[in-house]
Amino acid sequence: MPADGVAREVFAVGDGAALAGLPEVGGALEVLAPSPVGRIALAEAPAGGVALDPGDAAPWAAEAIALGARVAQKNCGATTLRIIAGAATDEAALRADGFAPDGDGGWSRPADVPFTRAGARAHDPDDVYADPLSIPWNFVRAEADAYPMLLGAPPRRVLEIGCGHAKNTRVLHAHGHEVVATDISPRAIERCRRFAPESATYAVADAADLPFADASFDVLLDIGCLHCMPADARPAAVAEARRVLRPGGALVSRIFTPKDARWVSLQPFAADAFGLPDDAVRGLLEDDFEIEEWRRDAGAHYLTCRPRERAAAAR
Repeated sequence: MPADGVAREVFAVGDGAALAGLPEVGGALEVLAPSPVGRIALAEAPAGGVALDPGDAAPWAAEAIALGARVAQKNCGATTLRIIAGAATDEAALRADGFAPDGDGGWSRPADVPFTRAGARAHDPDDVYADPLSIPWNFVRAEADAYPMLLGAPPRRVLEIGCGHAKNTRVLHAHGHEVVATDISPRAIERCRRFAPESATYAVADAADLPFADASFDVLLDIGCLHCMPADARPAAVAEARRVLRPGGALVSRIFTPKDARWVSLQPFAADAFGLPDDAVRGLLEDDFEIEEWRRDAGAHYLTCRPRERAAAAR
């Protein structure tokens, strides 16, 4: 079994570089481009917050620093972000990202200023992935708490819908599962193939029209796909999940609870509201699945569901 750290890592992906590792002060994030070329070190800044040392990340230092700053902001609870200046520092890129010289040889940025998408928010799923530096879920840990049944379990054939940049895909692969990972965004799948080619078989696919045979997977994993779909497309996606699962298989899903207006305003996509309340989750799933386990916290529903028998589901 792989170390627990595999399930707790951040895998932050850009266009020319990616970072992988545990985003903890006193740690390091490995730079991938797409093979290892260096590390970005995280340390406690003298005046508080987190300092990032670009290390030997050149020639991808500018993007790697941008990724590292977002990882630090999302995971380290920093009051400030500080870049330790080095030969590879791209001053124009730092200024464009909200950093300013701090008078002590480095560059600092308030951590309470969010990194958000420049210009209009996306209306198309592929456009959401046009700028990987504006995607909040690109900078947080893998959501392994949503699928404990797959950690340390016997190998299974897993279909992941809405895989994004493959952060959970990598965890599943590390735990020995055979993974087919899909996303509706060609941009997302291209980056998966570039930065995590060994982790899965990848396909561009709509969760409401899956290109797979009936009863061909043991588990279907949904970490944030269903709640991102248009409401009128979700029932078809749930029916497709039941179709491709083998008897006794499982739909494992994490669905956000309703979010407030500020949360919605910080997302890269256009939306008036986001998230599903209890009754909407139940109504979405109950025709096709028996809900075996349903956990909730302040932010999400965590569900393990078993397919209803096809005859029963058809009634």
